[in-house]
Amino acid sequence: MNLQIGILDSTFGWEIVLRQIGVSFQQVHPETSLADFACLIVNQAVSEDAKQRITDYLNEGGVLITNTAACLNLFSAHSKKIKIKYVQSQPDSLFAEIGLIDFYHNFKILKDCEFSFLDSSLFLQTKKQGKGRVINLPFDLDELVLNRDSLRKKFPAFRKELPSEIVAKVSKGKIRKLIETVLKFAFEERRL
Repeated sequence: MNLQIGILDSTFGWEIVLRQIGVSFQQVHPETSLADFACLIVNQAVSEDAKQRITDYLNEGGVLITNTAACLNLFSAHSKKIKIKYVQSQPDSLFAEIGLIDFYHNFKILKDCEFSFLDSSLFLQTKKQGKGRVINLPFDLDELVLNRDSLRKKFPAFRKELPSEIVAKVSKGKIRKLIETVLKFAFEERRL
């Protein structure tokens, strides 16, 4: 096994984030052996044949990172939609150093008793599958990274009128850091 990350659909948003983090990744093709990857990113619905290959990969100790849409396709689960403006991770979580993250996005949260929260404030969910682990992201990374909306925000200051600026609506840098922390967790699960 090498330290390369496999990605099912190498979309522009995922490519941007993975290149910024500086990790090696490769798009997975039907003939590619999944056992060669340190972790696997599944960001789209898959065929029945691919589901079986992914299940085998998990049962052998692989780590899978999905979004809710892909997770619903892979496992029999249900989800609910929640509109999120911003979140702040739990102070005792892996993601505590990231701080407040602006999303302004609809999260899709799994309603399945097999999944537990990796961080309940961020709605990151996980479950053991065989010897492996599934990590579910409740958001569409591509939509967030490619979002070009802006808004006026006020910033704390020691004066009566708070200064304000027009800034990006979505905290893309903090979302990149969140994905980086998820990848570190995935690598630790594989003991790499």
